[in-house]
Amino acid sequence: MESIVKSMQPAVKNDFFFSLLRGDAVSEDEIIQKLKFIDGGFSPDNYGCIVFQVSDYEQYRRDFDENSRTLHSYTISQVAEQLMQPFHDPFAFIKVNRSEWALIVNISSSSDGFQQEEFVKIIHLFQEQFSLAATPFLRMGYGRLYRNLSDLPYSYREALESLKFQQYSERSLAETSETLESIDYAMRVPDAKLKDSLMESVRTGSADEASEYCSAIFSDVEDGLTVEYARAVSSDVVNSVLGIFIELGIDIASSGSSEYYEKLKCADSLEALRSGTAEFVRSAAVSVQSFNNDHSPKITERLLEYINTHLGEDISLNDLAAFSHLSAPYVSRLFKENLNIGFVEYMNTQRIAKARQLLKETTLTVEQIGFQVGFNNVRSFMRTFKKYENTTPGQYRSQFKEE
Repeated sequence: MESIVKSMQPAVKNDFFFSLLRGDAVSEDEIIQKLKFIDGGFSPDNYGCIVFQVSDYEQYRRDFDENSRTLHSYTISQVAEQLMQPFHDPFAFIKVNRSEWALIVNISSSSDGFQQEEFVKIIHLFQEQFSLAATPFLRMGYGRLYRNLSDLPYSYREALESLKFQQYSERSLAETSETLESIDYAMRVPDAKLKDSLMESVRTGSADEASEYCSAIFSDVEDGLTVEYARAVSSDVVNSVLGIFIELGIDIASSGSSEYYEKLKCADSLEALRSGTAEFVRSAAVSVQSFNNDHSPKITERLLEYINTHLGEDISLNDLAAFSHLSAPYVSRLFKENLNIGFVEYMNTQRIAKARQLLKETTLTVEQIGFQVGFNNVRSFMRTFKKYENTTPGQYRSQFKEE
């Protein structure tokens, strides 16, 4: 049995970390159980991601046949294994897709300062190795070191963003006196968690919060930041905000975004870019707030339609937030403002109403009805039913038949 478990560990490890990179929801208990099964010294804390990517896959495919590409993939994984050996830190090396590999590192030191230092050493070693290797088709990007394993997707996103910034820099270097060696890409990539917070504040129309998060993003990347890189950060933020406009159906033409684009394009200082971007996100948040106020009843109507269609499922506020492209707190506020009732209360009333109908019109068992209206277990169903109807489901059915 022990040999079977050991043979399964590599595949389970790769599947688990790949699911985290995709952003799959994983509970803390599941993380602990998976790491325990995987073994290998992994802990739930201190993870960073390094990504290796073929910059132009179509050209790469034309230049190298299938055998050569397979050999490259094998060589990259072997080099990663060798370079990680001196550090004694648990890691996983995963082929994400045909042109991308991810190295997930778990820094095992208990000292915060040393953890960051260790991760930087690993990054520099890989940079040095791959700059010397005969792999001009390969780029390397990396994200920040995060305290919790559940935040690994942020580091992965930052690694991908740093690769985009590299491409941006190479297009703009011809117009500047900078050299590639002078640039530390990942330190120029906006913090993914800060960016998510910024986008959420825009979605909920929180203008002050949006402006503060925007300033925080620039502060996080400003050390040694050039005007061109600040412009890239600004463009990234503006494009993400405009993506929210498109999702919500807000008219971009009337948002004044073209004026801000021109303003940011002409900005010739870091402060001009910082203040211009902050001004844009503040204005965008105000526009979204106005849109939400005008369309609040319609948004609520869509949420109710979703609930009605998925009543038999375990619906959460996060599910509604994902469906409506809004934050969970904002969705909760919509229920209270438009229906004068909390989300959980509304769900319970709808489920009990459906249960009453099924008790009257079908011969389904109490257990089957509880499951059909979205309760995970019969005890929860019976307890909730009695709370609202002051009787049990069985008694309710009997009383209906007597009538």
